[in-house]
Amino acid sequence: MKFQVDTQQLYDAIVSVIGACAKRSPAPFAASIRLAASGGKLTLSATDGETWAERSIVSATDDAGSIVLDAQRLAATVKTIAAPVLNFSGDEDSITIKAGGAKFTLMSSTRVQDYPARPEFGDVKSHAYPAAALEFGLKAARPCMSTESSRYAIHGVLAVFGDQKIRTVATDGRRLAVVGPNVEGGVQAIIPANVINEVVKVLADINPDDPVAVSVSDTRIVFAVGDWSISAPHVAGQFPPYADIVKGLGKPTATISGDPAALLSAIKAASIFASPEAPGVTIDIGDAVQVTASNAEVGSAEIVT
Repeated sequence: MKFQVDTQQLYDAIVSVIGACAKRSPAPFAASIRLAASGGKLTLSATDGETWAERSIVSATDDAGSIVLDAQRLAATVKTIAAPVLNFSGDEDSITIKAGGAKFTLMSSTRVQDYPARPEFGDVKSHAYPAAALEFGLKAARPCMSTESSRYAIHGVLAVFGDQKIRTVATDGRRLAVVGPNVEGGVQAIIPANVINEVVKVLADINPDDPVAVSVSDTRIVFAVGDWSISAPHVAGQFPPYADIVKGLGKPTATISGDPAALLSAIKAASIFASPEAPGVTIDIGDAVQVTASNAEVGSAEIVT
């Protein structure tokens, strides 16, 4: 195989798929990225055996071929190269990267034929949303999802996809976030935490108006935008009946208006003085919003926004 690619485009592509690799796994493929050069593009694939991420970039391909390389070593190597263009040549056992006066040879981490096949998805209906809207829904709900992987039904975000609307919901048993309008008759899926993180990371770097296609089958969910996609099994389990909780709250007792950034800044500043035994701040809502916190050992904070 022999091809030439833009250095920054290759590094960005590596970053966009490497999150699908396993953090720890006895299987070499799970910590690797497959490079497949063909025609005018180079396709990078990464998987931990369940989640699958893929990105294609433009390449000048003289000789098609594939190789599987250790993901972290590939990323570290490309990151250190200052030259704007990289020239790759080799076979499925090893590949040489030439850039200016530098030359690097990387050995294959596993055989190409041992790399898993891309999961089949089938023919299902897709919904499309602006990147900014989808990013906001996932990012706003994410802080309230459980961080305990053993609580699998809430170790992720419930998403309800409608034709033009999306609602995201997350809870850790103490907090609840409901983002977006009610979606009648929408398709539901609990999105795993690792997939949410990867989707948010990619969407933050693209045009906010770019359409993102979301497809949900009986077992998997796929996000695709431009030349990037990620798919994974959605979480099997019953999400808590959040709608009953929302109804039980009744009408809001107070509404905060104004600059959200100012309120967030006040909360962050006051939290410095929160007690370690009872971490938290007090928010008093009146004509103005007052944020306070105190700790007998270090002092107190009082901020009016």
